[in-house]
Amino acid sequence: MKTRLLSPQGKEVVIGDNLPTVLIGERINPFGKGPLKKAMISGDIEPIRQEAIKQVEAGADILIISVAAFGIDETATLPRIAEEVINALDHNKVQREFPGDLCVEPPE
Repeated sequence: MKTRLLSPQGKEVVIGDNLPTVLIGERINPFGKGPLKKAMISGDIEPIRQEAIKQVEAGADILIISVAAFGIDETATLPRIAEEVINALDHNKVQREFPGDLCVEPPE
């Protein structure tokens, strides 16, 4: 079985048996990360942008974004953070091309 993930820019990541390992960066969330949660609540995007860049430079093929936590307006915060992460990866000199796309955990 294969799962193909295709970004709006046409980049593809394929997950499946007998294929190279796909690394998933899942540190953009408010759980156990006081600075990221504070940034999500206050609207300070820079720590989140920096975390996204660090994960891609460390080899992440896909980034998961979650904003679900007490005190965070998920409906307003999730689209803003997703857009800023995309901008950070597109406009900064990331040392490796980000082959994948974002996986967002929608508000419940």
